[in-house]
Amino acid sequence: MEACDDYRAPGFGERVASAAVRGVLVCGTSRSGKTTLLNRLREKAAAFGAAEIIDISLGHEMAITRLEAASGDPGGPTRGVLLDEAQRVVDWPLASMKRLREALHGRPFVMAAWPSLFESAPPKELLWLHETPSLERPRRTVIHGSVS
Repeated sequence: MEACDDYRAPGFGERVASAAVRGVLVCGTSRSGKTTLLNRLREKAAAFGAAEIIDISLGHEMAITRLEAASGDPGGPTRGVLLDEAQRVVDWPLASMKRLREALHGRPFVMAAWPSLFESAPPKELLWLHETPSLERPRRTVIHGSVS
């Protein structure tokens, strides 16, 4: 394994942050380092101004409200966003899935999820997460970059 492919390596976090302009979906099983990566991006301010991690498991209304509130000052630069437990989005009402896409459109983001997000056929409202994926295979985490 190359050091640059280890999620703990500073260079790996920088690669994720730079790819976040298009949107990044980090997939991995439990305890593979997804949330740790989000915390490191937030702590180092490498994550394009994202000040907090929004936990999708809080429910669709709370998550969308926090996402919209984290957009930044009117007229200022758009803040990036860090989202955790994104596999829960498949259980959201379709209207909330659409609101999520609208809130992330044109905005840098890093979303962490279990691989179950890709099992079976996702709702059509989530197909944008599968568009033009860029796949990297570090030690225990897989990154899917998507076009927002």
